[in-house]
Amino acid sequence: MNNVPVKIYPVNKEAEILMALYPPVLANNFLPEWYKKQESYKRGDINTSSAPHAWNQRKAKKCPAMREVITQGIVIPAWTDVNIVKNGQYWDWSVGQSVHKEDMGGDIEYHNTGQIEGMNMNTIENYGILKLMSPYSFVTPKGYDLEFQDPFYHIRRNIKVLPGRVETDIWHTVNFPFEFYKDLNQLEQEHVFIKAGEPLVICNVYKKEKNKIDLQLQNYDQDYQENVIDVQHIDTSRPWIRVVPNIIVHGRVSTDSLLNAASIVLE
Repeated sequence: MNNVPVKIYPVNKEAEILMALYPPVLANNFLPEWYKKQESYKRGDINTSSAPHAWNQRKAKKCPAMREVITQGIVIPAWTDVNIVKNGQYWDWSVGQSVHKEDMGGDIEYHNTGQIEGMNMNTIENYGILKLMSPYSFVTPKGYDLEFQDPFYHIRRNIKVLPGRVETDIWHTVNFPFEFYKDLNQLEQEHVFIKAGEPLVICNVYKKEKNKIDLQLQNYDQDYQENVIDVQHIDTSRPWIRVVPNIIVHGRVSTDSLLNAASIVLE
């Protein structure tokens, strides 16, 4: 596997201190607190009636699909505190030390309601989608893009950064539009606070591909199903590379016996 260099630059000299205080970090070094604290298995009481379900039941952190999302990519923390406050019919914004009342100057801009017509998002009435203006530029080698997503598993439930994929080998300016988790317009008073250092967005690098998807929907195939290895009880912390096909495994088996039977090649 090749390492793809992702370069992140401060957009100006003043932004260097933000990168020093709240630097972007590889995702496997910025894990959610719940993920770090959660045990891998639920230890049930083998003498209870629920034992078959409770004993050694795998918890969320053992899900390989979830683990890939959590540990892959780069986490971009919020580079400053952001306060968004509704007082009656008016909105106040504070970004770091700057304060904006009703206008969108400084570190927050917006896409107006006409630009998001029909999208049914939780936005601020008469403003549309707010957008955090990033102090960074992103550069990838020719042929590689960056995809930006909300860091869902970090359980930040105030805003949702809108997902997008940017050709960062060509276009290096990337800002982060977001919607709110709830409809703020229905509230008389609301305070949304984004704390500096909290995970704001997660990005992953992708090689540009020109291949089109050839979607093939199949009828039920008993031969195929009988030759599928049931891996739901395997220790998914093992680094899988390849499973030799045509090994039929039914029911619950130990990891070691399946490894021997299926000749699984490990990293």
